[in-house]
Amino acid sequence: MKLIVISGFLGSGKTTLLLALAKTFSGQGLKVAIIENEAGKTGVDGELLKAEGLSVREIYSGCVCCSLRYDLIQTLLELEREVKPDIVFLEPSGVAGPKQIQQCLCGYSGEIEKIIMVAVVDAQRMPRFRDFSIPLIHDGIEIADLVAINKTDLVSPEQLHELQQRLLEVNPFAELLCVSAEQGTNVDQLIGKITALSAQAEIKKPAVELSDENNLPKAAIFAASVTVDTPDTAAIQLVEQFLQKLSQQLKPADGILIGHLKAIIKTEPVGYAVFSVTDHDQPPVQKGRLPAGPVEKLTLTVNAIVYGMSEGPFKRLCLAQFRPMEKELRGE
Repeated sequence: MKLIVISGFLGSGKTTLLLALAKTFSGQGLKVAIIENEAGKTGVDGELLKAEGLSVREIYSGCVCCSLRYDLIQTLLELEREVKPDIVFLEPSGVAGPKQIQQCLCGYSGEIEKIIMVAVVDAQRMPRFRDFSIPLIHDGIEIADLVAINKTDLVSPEQLHELQQRLLEVNPFAELLCVSAEQGTNVDQLIGKITALSAQAEIKKPAVELSDENNLPKAAIFAASVTVDTPDTAAIQLVEQFLQKLSQQLKPADGILIGHLKAIIKTEPVGYAVFSVTDHDQPPVQKGRLPAGPVEKLTLTVNAIVYGMSEGPFKRLCLAQFRPMEKELRGE
């Protein structure tokens, strides 16, 4: 089997791009499996991919490190034995160090024909990281075989050119490709480049040098889920209000950098809607569709990650917004 690692900072569009890639390869008759390394005990991205009918295995942890190495190796071995996929996609949580992932994979005893490292870069948000000093960003670019510059439809040609030059300074050997996962721009070209790389013989790469763990930015994580039978409230409006209020309250509370604020509503009959916020005062972006009319059951899952705050204050801030929303969903 071939392993494709889709890394990138939170909110860069990894899951949207992965979804497009997985659907295309599945449509070509290849057996595809996905490993989601979710931050916190409850994740949104895995639920989204499952809602699209894809085979997903989830590993819940903030990063792929010593404590998670066993789970990652076991998951790969189980997939190899039970599913026998042609391609496995691994999407780290966005707080995982790509070099740590590569080092974990060096100890894998199964049959991986090829490992392809794809770094997804958010063209719109990247300029704020002037020197790419965050190891989670720098490391992924440095070891990437391909760098997918996403959301290119949201920046000017001059901004895009400047970003490309800075990326090449970090990794002059990586292929750069401008894409828009949301618009579908150049996704076919990315698939072609991945296919070409997967056909090449695997070159044994030297052991990677890990970034200083103490220099890694510390992420505060909040995750929660609630299931409600026969809800009679406007769930979409409640979730949008929750995310918008939370994003506005973070900056004065020292939550200086939003990784992501995500939520997914899944309903019976089948339907889903995903909401995400990656910046202060940004309105939630919605994807997916819920069924019209009353539903029998609704499950809401929230996963939020922010930098600058410690875990305790961040969770208290989230709960102060989440509990009232939960009560209203339950009709209390």
